[in-house]
Amino acid sequence: MENYDKGRRFADLVASEFRKDKKFTVIDASGTYLGPRRTSEPDLQIQLNGTDIVFAVECVYREKIHGDTLAWASYETFDRYNVTWANMPNPHYFIVVGVGGEPENPERLFFGHFREFKYPSLYESIYKYLERSIKHIPTMALSAIRDIKI
Repeated sequence: MENYDKGRRFADLVASEFRKDKKFTVIDASGTYLGPRRTSEPDLQIQLNGTDIVFAVECVYREKIHGDTLAWASYETFDRYNVTWANMPNPHYFIVVGVGGEPENPERLFFGHFREFKYPSLYESIYKYLERSIKHIPTMALSAIRDIKI
């Protein structure tokens, strides 16, 4: 199975969790169907219902953690995100990383605001604080959005 297909299947899982929660509407999942890409378009764009708040979610699937390092992005990809997202007026950009198992059912899952993913690889001392259950991702996003000052 190609990496693109695994990533798309994982993004579908994440999108389905937001669709289950009536507080959200997935308004754009086209990033998951663009194929291997060199753009900074996020996999998902999600609206908080009843508001004009739209946030982005980048979904990354990895087969395993190497040693104590979670390599969630290449340096090139990380730099592209940093240039694009760090200067955007909308501060709501999140990363969700699934590891192990299958894309539809990863063994481990990590979620946080883009600012929490400060490097393309994270050591266990950092990523252990980002580990979540897939069913808690919408609630964690809502909580983070409320904490971010616009």
